[in-house]
Amino acid sequence: MKKLIINADDFGLTHGCNQGILEGHKKGLISSTTVMMTCPDIEKSLALLEGVDDLGIGVHLCITSGHPLTAGQSFRDRDGSFRKRNTYLHGIDCDIF
Repeated sequence: MKKLIINADDFGLTHGCNQGILEGHKKGLISSTTVMMTCPDIEKSLALLEGVDDLGIGVHLCITSGHPLTAGQSFRDRDGSFRKRNTYLHGIDCDIF
């Protein structure tokens, strides 16, 4: 028997995104989500997942939004945030390193 897995990306991005994912899961449409750990209110978002035991949860690799969770410098801009997506599309400013 084959099973269709529907993953909803970007959990933690906004309250509305979180609510949409949880509602979709409650209705049987979404079977897993990936969490953006770099979002500002991530603790509140993670609290929403307590007791939702049958929702698969993974980590969304995020290198273009928010602040890194480690001290590495490679993907940071001058203010310590991740560089924006257009930086990678139009070339990296090498003097940032």
